[in-house]
Amino acid sequence: MLGNKLSGGIPSSIGNLTLLFNLDLSKNNLVGDVPSSLAVCQNLKYLTLSNNSLNGSFPNLLRNLMAGAMSSLRAHS
Repeated sequence: MLGNKLSGGIPSSIGNLTLLFNLDLSKNNLVGDVPSSLAVCQNLKYLTLSNNSLNGSFPNLLRNLMAGAMSSLRAHS
């Protein structure tokens, strides 16, 4: 989903994608918080959210899940 001009928030229903392995939502127009429901995606190893307008804190559950995995959490522009 890199650079697809997606806008709005990341829906909490994304947590229903329990087999999700790689999620790249960078270079879009996403706003709001990163949903804590992503923590349910236990197969998630690669997450890129850079170059959006996301705010708030990164959910602790998700931070723990991603420990040791490659993730890109650079500052949002």
